[in-house]
Amino acid sequence: MCKSLFKQTFSTRPNPRCFEAYNNCASILNFKGEYDKALMNCNQALKINPNFDNAYVNKGDAYQGKGDYNSAIREYTQAININHRHIEAYFNRGFLYIKIDEFDKAIADYTRMIEINNQYANAYKNRAVAYECKLDYKHAIEDYKKAIEMEPNNDGFRRALEGCIERMRR
Repeated sequence: MCKSLFKQTFSTRPNPRCFEAYNNCASILNFKGEYDKALMNCNQALKINPNFDNAYVNKGDAYQGKGDYNSAIREYTQAININHRHIEAYFNRGFLYIKIDEFDKAIADYTRMIEINNQYANAYKNRAVAYECKLDYKHAIEDYKKAIEMEPNNDGFRRALEGCIERMRR
């Protein structure tokens, strides 16, 4: 699939948008778990367009897949520096901040994401997780309830809220 896309992209004179083809292939390669190849494609895209925020997100995803969370965070941060409204970069970086016990940073990322667009129930749920990790049950419960309000049929959100309330009572 990637090879045919590249043949189409490069069959004529160079296309100034071909950086997107490299980035699309990187997405596919990340999905397949071929993280090193994804990184090579991201780097090619960034050689053509060094301000392509989505290529930094894909690099972050590849590093995350490899378990290199610090490098992933660096790439998501670069995407945010280019595009201060890049919701996916905030979401992914916030998730990694939780994984490395940087709960205040995770809360800040999810708060910023909600400021940009308050229609993502998972942003509230993940911010609730970060609050709960800090033992701030009041704010965690508020965010779980907001996520449930947005997605009333999401049983995972309900179970998370019930578990939080149970842990708070101990």
